[in-house]
Amino acid sequence: MLSWREIRGIVAGILMLVVLHVLFVVIVTPIATEIFEPKSQGNYLRGLASFIFTTASLGLSQVVYALPLGLWFRRRRRFAVMKGIVIGAVITFLLSGACFVIFFGPF
Repeated sequence: MLSWREIRGIVAGILMLVVLHVLFVVIVTPIATEIFEPKSQGNYLRGLASFIFTTASLGLSQVVYALPLGLWFRRRRRFAVMKGIVIGAVITFLLSGACFVIFFGPF
């Protein structure tokens, strides 16, 4: 049986990862839009494509921030928060993989 302290740590880890995902999408989507849609064009479908690309690549790119964060909490011996980060990372990776297959599978 899990204690309330461990449950709070797991939920805190998941919420921490959700905040990092939102920051990733907010930062990377404008960069991807500039890559996919130069200012001279004006095709708004490419902006949507850059957002889809950003959300689909979220699962692989979380290695940059989720893995070091999980290892940092493991070193600090806060295993409940580390479990929450791992749970959130696995769920994100599975949903991101499904998004990638749905949008880029026909190509």
